[in-house]
Formats: sequence, structure tokens, C-alpha cells
Amino acid sequence: MLADILLQARKRRILIRDSRVPASSVKASIDCMLKGAAIKAGRVYDRCPSTIIDGVLILLAIAAGFAFAVYVVGYRVINPFDTSWLWGDPAHSQLGWAFFRHEPLLSFPLGWSSALGYPLGEPIAWLDCVPIVAMLLWPLRDILPWDFQYLGLIFAFNCVLQLYFGYRISWHLTGHSRLIAIAGALLFLVAPPFVFRSSGHFPLTSHWLILAALTLYFTSSASSAKWRLAAGAGLCFLAATIHAYIMVMVLLIDTGAHLRAAMSSKEVAGTSLAARLYWIGLRVGISLASAIAGLIIFGLLRPLELRAYAEGGYGAFSMNLLAPIDPREFAALVLNPSRQSEPYHKQVNTYSAWG
Repeated sequence: MLADILLQARKRRILIRDSRVPASSVKASIDCMLKGAAIKAGRVYDRCPSTIIDGVLILLAIAAGFAFAVYVVGYRVINPFDTSWLWGDPAHSQLGWAFFRHEPLLSFPLGWSSALGYPLGEPIAWLDCVPIVAMLLWPLRDILPWDFQYLGLIFAFNCVLQLYFGYRISWHLTGHSRLIAIAGALLFLVAPPFVFRSSGHFPLTSHWLILAALTLYFTSSASSAKWRLAAGAGLCFLAATIHAYIMVMVLLIDTGAHLRAAMSSKEVAGTSLAARLYWIGLRVGISLASAIAGLIIFGLLRPLELRAYAEGGYGAFSMNLLAPIDPREFAALVLNPSRQSEPYHKQVNTYSAWG
């Protein structure tokens, strides 16, 4: 594209050279064409930097992500045919898959197991076993060995996507510098909140969904409205099928992306405040509906049985104002580690490990 425009500019310079057009006008015309070419080339580069280099980086991300997963949790956890390491929360999640794979037929909500909580039954989403993955593996239930587990593979998969979307965010924020973007991706991979959840809460290591939402946020002004709407709604739905905690964060970021787009989009330029609010509300409503649909389809939300959600823990399992700076029992650069007793230990945010 740039070479074609430069060739046209050279031809125009030759044609104008023999005319009586002032030299300043010729220079201004060429400068204008070069500026336009640079802008167009920049947009193309921003959307598709380099196919070959990106392909190599994706392969490296897959290798590095799996290697990091093995380093953090060990090969036994990654091995899908080894269940000897299961205990605590991972064993609880494995039970959901173990019961669900013996269901002869699928029913609504998806992931329903009639054997759990017999004779009433229960959706396996309540056992924190990533029901969308269980659904994808259910047709292979007769082929997979009896001791098959996918929790370790989920963590390895999340490590790969954590690297990839960490790279994409860093690439956009650093002026398209690949070297700095790689360093940023590694920083996201070794982030304490991400590594901390590898102790057994594998569904909660799906931080790449948050990074993907942030990537959509930072590119919202450059992408088309239809793509932005579809991508945001799809991301909210996918997050709902993995974990409700992650879904709430993705939904909030997606809402911010629509607000940011509303301030810079040509679709609502010059419109009234009411029209802008309607434009934002419609798009946020679609994302919210997608998230709720994901919760209902996989049984995390059952509108006809709201009494089932009446449980203790509200207030004990929360976050206070010390969360951003309290390092808990972890080592920190500034503050001293401090152990918290039950139930207060859940009232701090693991992001404070950066303290």
C-alpha cells in the first residue's frame, strides 16, 4: 500500500515538474499523500502487525505457557491421566466431572447431574469444574479413561492465553514495541494473583478473560461497532460459563469499553445526551443479557429457585480498604507479612501481593 502511494507521488512530481505549479504546492501535495499513506499503513500494522512474527510468538507462547504450568504445579497435575494428586477444592471439582460423565442424556440446565444431591440433582457448575469444558468432553466420556481429569490442562491453557493477551495489551500500551510487549506478557504470567490461584482454584486462573476484555477496551475506538458488540457479548457469555467471579469483572470492563466508544464513536457524534445513553444502555444490556444467559444455561443461576442462594458468608468473604496494600502472609517489598485469622483471611485482595 505504501509503495503504491509513493509511486503515485513520484509520478505526480514528474508531471508537475514541467508545469508552472509552485514548488511549495508540489511539496505540500506530496507531504499530504505521504501522511495519508502513513496513517493507512499504521492502521493495517495495528490490526495485523506481522503474520510470520506473530505466528512464531504464538508458538513460543504455547511452549512457554505449558513450561511455566509444569514448573508451577508439576507434571502430575498437568497429566490428564493422573488423579493421585487431587485433594481439597480440586477433588471437589473432579467429583462434578466424574458424576456428569455418567449421565446417559443431556438435560437443561447443561451440566445437570441427577446423581449429585440425589434424588434432587444438581448442576455441576456449583462444583467449580468449568462446566463448558465438561460439556465439550461429555461426548467422549466412553473413550476417556475413568481417571481422566482436565483441571491441570485448564491451568496450562490459561497460562498460554495469559501470555498471549498480556502481550496484546502490552503491545498496544507501549507503542507497538515487541520487546517491551514480551516483557509485559511475562509480567502478567508471573503476576502473584494468577500464580496464587494455581494452588487449587484452577477455574479462577482464567485471568486471560480479564486481559481479553482489557484488550477489547483499548482497541474499542479502532474496531467496528458490530465487532465490538459481538466480541464483548461473547466474552461475557464465555466468562459466565467458566466462573461467575470472572464474569463480573469482564462485564464491568466491557461496560467501560462501550462508554469509551460512546465518547469517540462517529455513530453517536453530534447526538443528544438521551441518544447517547440509549446507545450505551442497549449495548451494555446485550452484554449483561449474554452473561445472564450463560449463568442460566449452565445452571449457576436458577431464577425459579432463588431461595437456594440464601447462605452465610456475606460480609466474612469480602474486601476492605487495606486490600490494595496488605500483603497478607506473602513476602513484600515494603510492608511486613501478616497472618490473618478466619474468617478475616478472605477480606483482602490477592493483588496486594505486589506490595
